[in-house]
Amino acid sequence: IRGTIEELLKNVILSTNKYYALEFQKLKYSFLKLRHKDVELLKFNNELLLLCHNTLPDYTAAANALKTNSQQQLKDQYETNKAIRSYTIVAVILLMFVISLILFGFTRLAFEYEKRLTAAQEQIRHSLNFKNRIIGMISHEIRSPLNIISIYSKKIGASVKDLELKDTFKSIEFTTNSLLLLSNQILEYSKDENHKLTLKNKNFFLKTELNQIAASLTSLVESKGNKIALQLHLDSNHEVHSDSGKIHQLFYNIIGNANKFTENGLITVTIQQEDLSDYELNLKVVIEDNGVGISENDLDNIFESYYQGTVSGKVNDLGVGLGLNLCKEIIELFDGTIAVDSKEGSGTSVIFNLILSKV
Repeated sequence: IRGTIEELLKNVILSTNKYYALEFQKLKYSFLKLRHKDVELLKFNNELLLLCHNTLPDYTAAANALKTNSQQQLKDQYETNKAIRSYTIVAVILLMFVISLILFGFTRLAFEYEKRLTAAQEQIRHSLNFKNRIIGMISHEIRSPLNIISIYSKKIGASVKDLELKDTFKSIEFTTNSLLLLSNQILEYSKDENHKLTLKNKNFFLKTELNQIAASLTSLVESKGNKIALQLHLDSNHEVHSDSGKIHQLFYNIIGNANKFTENGLITVTIQQEDLSDYELNLKVVIEDNGVGISENDLDNIFESYYQGTVSGKVNDLGVGLGLNLCKEIIELFDGTIAVDSKEGSGTSVIFNLILSKV
């Protein structure tokens, strides 16, 4: 680089001006380009504003429609729920009314049944009172004839010489006295319907009493062609303190049952004694017959009151079915037990025991 300082400065200034002019041109071009983009942006913004202006009414209309639809749906749902609730309340009220009518009908029916039951109970009470009066009257009035029969039997038995006749009149006297005891018991029951069985003990000779019981029942069993065989296995004629009337009642019922179901047969009475102590003995009794027997099904119910079994149609004068039930109660008073062993067509065995006090 040659020249003067002025030339050098001039060249520097010219170069600088040229450079800045070029840069200014670039800057101007960029500004113009930027301005052009601003115009385009402004145009786009105007178009966007126009589009928003055109779209906003549709959006507002859609929002209002949606709001209206939602309110209508809520209103419809509210009306539906209200209707369901109303129908439910009406249905519940109707159901309660129907149930009330049913309960009223049942209550009225129960009241009618209660009235009938009360009337029936009153009728039963009157019938029982009448029955007790009749039984009491019969039991009371029958004692006098029985006493007369007993007195006459005793007098005639004392006057005759024939031993067989003497035994017959003794049996009549013994049976009459037993009937007197039974009539007294029936009279007590008729006075008090809640009367419970109790033992009325007295002193008597056991072997003598059993022989008299067997003798008194001989005529009964012979009426159907039967025979009675008494097998006594007693150590001695012990004097005991017990209820002879109920013992007679036991034998009369059980042997009477055997006689009902046996014809032209044999009734065997086996009695054994077991000493329990110096104060008590156990009297074991087995009464067997070779009659029609009892079915296995009837054996399960034989001690029930008024039960008569499947063979009842084969027997005349059967009774009311209280015999064995009453015997069971009496035996339990003696602290004993009773059992029945039988097979239909092969006879029956009744086994029981009594605990007696020695004197």
